[in-house]
Amino acid sequence: MRLRRLDLTRYGRFTDQSLGFGPRPEGLPDLHIVYGPNEAGKSTAFAAFLDLLFGIGTQSPFNFLHPYSTMRIHHPIWTKLASTVFVATGVGLLWLRLPIVAAALIFYGIGIESIARGTLPLAVFGARHYPAIMGRIAMPSLIGQAASPTLGAMLIDGFGANGALAALFVVAIANVFLVIALLVLLKRPSRQHPERVT
Repeated sequence: MRLRRLDLTRYGRFTDQSLGFGPRPEGLPDLHIVYGPNEAGKSTAFAAFLDLLFGIGTQSPFNFLHPYSTMRIHHPIWTKLASTVFVATGVGLLWLRLPIVAAALIFYGIGIESIARGTLPLAVFGARHYPAIMGRIAMPSLIGQAASPTLGAMLIDGFGANGALAALFVVAIANVFLVIALLVLLKRPSRQHPERVT
């Protein structure tokens, strides 16, 4: 694994900062040394890297500027994108009859999706709109979950197990493209939500 960039969105003393490591040099050692004066944030950046790998703990000494609930090392759209890619890849592998790897990817994708489900609306719409947005998101999600067994049975009955997996794969790929479209929209400057946290 190689870290190309560390986004310190809201972490410790950092707000909307990035630490870039550039492209991997051809034929040269790939070693980076982070240096700077005392209190510049070198240890904080290293702690952020560890928290990026293992998750921010339930208590953190780096919440002195940003409240714990709003600490971010990267924008949650990347978590959402990773979750949809894992699920789509897992469904595709399940369709190709590789069930063990497929199950691992699907379960991992669903697990990190539960993180993005709560953090992405907060980052996109801000804290003021968060409760209302979560309420609006909840109803279609609950209806979809309730309808899933019936829709799944109808797909299997109409197209067989292979056809049902193919349909799920198409939906999973569509989900990846929807998240990419959201990512593109988030890159554009917004006048509607000036308090939006990105």
